[in-house]
Amino acid sequence: MENLKLLSKEALNDIQSKIGYVFKKNDYLIQAFIRQSYVEEHHNYFNLASNEVLEFYGDKILDFIIIKLFSERYFYDIEVDFINDDCTKKDPYKQTSLASIYNESLLTEKKIYLVKSTTLSSAISSLDISKYLIMSKGDIKNHFENNQSVKEDLFESILGAVAIDCNWNTDILTQVVKNMLNPEDILNSGASDIDHKKELITAVNNNKYRGSMNISSEQYSPNNDGVSFYYADIVFNGYFEKNYSDIFQNEFRGEGYTEQEAVCDAYRLAYTAVSNSNKTTSFIEERFNEISPETAINILQELYHKGYICEPKYEISDSGTKENGNIVWNCSLSISINGEHLHETIGSDSKKKSKKWAAFLILQKIVNHAMINTKEDSNDEND
Repeated sequence: MENLKLLSKEALNDIQSKIGYVFKKNDYLIQAFIRQSYVEEHHNYFNLASNEVLEFYGDKILDFIIIKLFSERYFYDIEVDFINDDCTKKDPYKQTSLASIYNESLLTEKKIYLVKSTTLSSAISSLDISKYLIMSKGDIKNHFENNQSVKEDLFESILGAVAIDCNWNTDILTQVVKNMLNPEDILNSGASDIDHKKELITAVNNNKYRGSMNISSEQYSPNNDGVSFYYADIVFNGYFEKNYSDIFQNEFRGEGYTEQEAVCDAYRLAYTAVSNSNKTTSFIEERFNEISPETAINILQELYHKGYICEPKYEISDSGTKENGNIVWNCSLSISINGEHLHETIGSDSKKKSKKWAAFLILQKIVNHAMINTKEDSNDEND
């Protein structure tokens, strides 16, 4: 074919060697390197297609492969005994759910880093293959092979070409992404995490913290099945001279596939709490009229995701007693706030009811704490 002359045999071999895949049909690989500017310059004399369609494919494939890698790295199954909420005398059965050591926002943050332009461009630079781009004379003169966006497009185009050539074989696509991007190395290095350590130290100094800040880490296995993760704890032993009119927890636990990731996550949680600590009372005041047993669980989750409180821990168990013929379910809820441990246990004839009321009672304690501190601040200002 005419377009086979656009890349030499040596160039094709070099590219395939570096991406770790040998094409059955070189036409797709060649197309991945053809810029639209070349097609337009030659008025499509050779009846060529540029790499734009392959780029579209590659963009979507990359998202899928990264999520697949995340599922292997961060997700795990949890199995719990489950009894129907209507408290009938049916035998309990096992229910399996998918859990993640990170919440959705942090997973999204990591994914965005891996697929952003600078990351893909850097990967192409490391492979040293943008020199093979087939471009117009104008692009060549302006050295577009060094352009960040152009290299990003090339990465995605190559991945799209591999997908077509291998008939969308997921294992092959996953390996090519690993060869070209080294996503696990990026995640292990902590490069995908914002440097919250420096930000935390700055925030702590700005708020006049007096005391020590200790960090420790440990490996653990959620299911004792050989799949292990790390957690890292940051503990504040001191106080802030700046008088917060709200709540500040003193312990933060980060989690990660590696120790470095767990430490980065702990710094992220601590920084979020310190930087946002003076917003908790405002949040409580804004939501005050909405607080009820029906909304308490969601409001607690909002407080947690905003970094204002630690993660609520619910434990539901059979109390061993019955009321009006129904099993009484106990829900115990614990959180730590500003070095203070808050705990509530309440029973109900429904798991959902006991969980709602436990959350409501804990939230009332948080509201009282916030309002008391607000009153103290007001008195200090009057004095």
